[in-house]
Amino acid sequence: MVKNGKCVLEEGFCKTAACVLGHAALMPEFVKKGLHVDMKNETVVLKDSLGDVVASELEAGQEFFELTKNQARYLFLGPWGSPKKAAQAIRDLMKKPEIVDSADWV
Repeated sequence: MVKNGKCVLEEGFCKTAACVLGHAALMPEFVKKGLHVDMKNETVVLKDSLGDVVASELEAGQEFFELTKNQARYLFLGPWGSPKKAAQAIRDLMKKPEIVDSADWV
């Protein structure tokens, strides 16, 4: 929603695990490094130093965080359902990267 010319996102605005990537793209330190929310197209994009889009959606998160394709799918498309569960998924992946090869989360 737009208020006073600024984008204001309500808590749980998308109700999907993709919010992990969407929220990351709103963090100032990540925005400075090129990860952005493209509000017009309702997606996350990665921009180079010239401001050109070099990746979008899942690929933007994969490239920005230097993840494998399976790791990106696990974090950003997983069926987490809540911020608490998504945070646990991040911790699990950091402890045991091979978890993404398990069919248990698909």
